[in-house]
Amino acid sequence: MQELSRWIEALVTYGIRKQLLTEEDRIYTTNRLLAIFKEDEYFAPEGGSAEPCEDLEQILKALLDIAVERGLVQDSGTYRDLFDAELMNLLLPRPSEVSRIFWEKYQSSPKEATDFYYSFSQPVQAGEGSQGHRRCRKGKKLRISEVSALHGK
Repeated sequence: MQELSRWIEALVTYGIRKQLLTEEDRIYTTNRLLAIFKEDEYFAPEGGSAEPCEDLEQILKALLDIAVERGLVQDSGTYRDLFDAELMNLLLPRPSEVSRIFWEKYQSSPKEATDFYYSFSQPVQAGEGSQGHRRCRKGKKLRISEVSALHGK
């Protein structure tokens, strides 16, 4: 259990450091992760937040391995990818939030809004990029946002 808590803390802290979450989201996101893992207890790291881990691949692999050990997911590429997406979904803004940010930026600068959306929706190689929320297996590209809320406005 402490191992799970350690990796949950690492993922949440990663999300905060990459500005995908705010400190206000910490407890909510932690609780959602605990629910996904069907766990009732959480062991907070002593002295506050855990040592930050910048390797999203390492964090997700550890959490996926724990999910497999607990029988929450089958140990196959497809099921691991689906579970991985469920975990990452907790770090990403909802499409409505992306749309809201886009249109707020658009009011002051259409270029800034377009740059924001372009940056957000770019495929990124694993381990690259400053935002880190667009992750993929080595050698494979992944596009994470097809935000329908932006279309037709």
